Amino acid sequence: MCGMDNAGKTTLLCHLTQDEYTNTLPHGQWNKQTTQFHDCSFVLINVADTFRVFPIQTDAYREVAAVIYVVNVSNRESMHNVRENLEDILMDDTYENESKTLLILANKQDIPGGMSIAEVIEKIGIEK
Repeated sequence: MCGMDNAGKTTLLCHLTQDEYTNTLPHGQWNKQTTQFHDCSFVLINVADTFRVFPIQTDAYREVAAVIYVVNVSNRESMHNVRENLEDILMDDTYENESKTLLILANKQDIPGGMSIAEVIEKIGIEK
């Protein structure tokens, strides 16, 4: 699980693994949690501030089957960096040469003034 600062990655991780809301502060580190859902076991790795961290985390990235990229849809100013970050991830040899699922999770939709899904798609260039 990755995304820009303040996207809600840690809160989402806590919700998925503990089934409770946890108010968190940015910590700039990794979180790794294992959770069970039906017959599947998931290891969730929360990478802080992907924009700076992603290039040095490729060893861990090689081990993942899917990437959850969390986007804060209430922060219009971050969309340029989100777009660049997603391009870096998708162009990385580790991603290009392997079949990995990418889920872009539009978080914080409950905040007034947040972007619509159509606007997020346009801003980060998913259609391309």
